[in-house]
Amino acid sequence: MTVSCWFQVKIKETLCMTVEIEAENE
Repeated sequence: MTVSCWFQVKIKETLCMTVEIEAENE
């Protein structure tokens, strides 16, 4: 599994989610 982390500017926090599929969807 892949852990995707990104920065939420509105709440000023780093949000991480565990993803089973490795796909680049933006």
